[in-house]
Amino acid sequence: MEDIVKKRILALLAGVSLLGGLLTASNANAANAPLPGGPWPACVTATDFFCIESVSVDNGRGTVANLQWVASGTANPVEAAAPAPAPAPATSPAAADPAASPAASPAASPAAAAPAPAPAVVAPEVETVASAVTRTGRWTSTNWNSARFGVKGYDGIFINARPTFASSSNLWTTIEPIFVNAADNKTFVANNKASGKNASLDADTIFTVKIRVKSDYQPNITLGAGAGMTMKATDGSGFRVLTLTGKAVNVAFAADSKQCQGETGKATSRYATLQAISFTEFGIDGVSNDIIVLSDGLCKLSSPVWNAADKSFVFTAAAPHFDVDGTTVVRGFYRAYIPFNDAKVLWGLENPNDAAKALELSVTTDAATGEQIVENANIAAKNGIISIEYEGFQYSQPKLSVKMKKGYKPAASAMVKSNAKKTITCVKGKITKKVTTKACPAGFKKK
Repeated sequence: MEDIVKKRILALLAGVSLLGGLLTASNANAANAPLPGGPWPACVTATDFFCIESVSVDNGRGTVANLQWVASGTANPVEAAAPAPAPAPATSPAAADPAASPAASPAASPAAAAPAPAPAVVAPEVETVASAVTRTGRWTSTNWNSARFGVKGYDGIFINARPTFASSSNLWTTIEPIFVNAADNKTFVANNKASGKNASLDADTIFTVKIRVKSDYQPNITLGAGAGMTMKATDGSGFRVLTLTGKAVNVAFAADSKQCQGETGKATSRYATLQAISFTEFGIDGVSNDIIVLSDGLCKLSSPVWNAADKSFVFTAAAPHFDVDGTTVVRGFYRAYIPFNDAKVLWGLENPNDAAKALELSVTTDAATGEQIVENANIAAKNGIISIEYEGFQYSQPKLSVKMKKGYKPAASAMVKSNAKKTITCVKGKITKKVTTKACPAGFKKK
């Protein structure tokens, strides 16, 4: 295992995607063959892989929909009106009251049941238009508009899953909002009509995407832009399923790498996106595939680097210093979620509850002198995960490092007490005595 894993600068973000511009190639991990080019299609048979198995959305208000794949040129499925309730059987006062006279109270005629109204369509808050980027279809549902899934003006989503670059074993997944042309049902990536830039995903929606890969494919860390993101791997029949779940976050995008350098760069657009890269090349033996690192600095994004010399987990992100208006300073977030067992592998952290005392986050930026320890970083351990969260640092290109504090001493409950007294059993005839001394009392022999 190399002491320092080679840093892999992945992309200049060209305002469209996480990896829309300059890519730095690297050799694929020997344990994971290069992935086929994409975007990967929807799975057709039960044994397909390198495809999208399923997509579901949760609107955050209690409605969940399992989406269906609709090819470009095909109309969106229509939500059927609820069936009208069956009319109640006619009854006469005589039937209700045996004492009543049938002649005086004739049977009532059954009332015609009113048809149930069609589900109400939620008007979109944002108007979108077609971009120049076509797609082969979209994932959508019959209740897309009535359940608020289209509240941000898009008609479905496209799962753009593919390798980060040719001959790479790293999987890049982006969820794209889709515009459907009303005249011919052709599908395009959606643009915001007002700005002419990429449309935003709804930040309240929880997206869940299941992607099939080969059974021997094994990523070991996921890096991305999202909130509440998880990436889980489960084994299927002849393939492995990677399940990506998360919400979109708002990101300042650059069209040129120069905008992500120094303290004068200005963002060209800002929109909510959900993107993830699953790395197979982290290079640390013994870690799981459940480490998640999130940020909104997607320009010149790098894979995390492990430095075994000082046990530091280093991550570099970048964004324009100023927002689209040219005056608001862009401030970023960093979130790392590390399973307890992985923290033990990386830092030898035996007691996860010591995380806040044992670990520290530092930030190094062009504007700051030297390394700055972040005193207000939120470091906690819960449900098997150590979370390290920090918001508010400035761009353009900060380096964030998580490492063990100097002078940290484990809590007593987690220490291995090598000097603990051992109990021995001593006997003298029929008398048995347990003692904690090294030798038995006079007249006794160790049993």
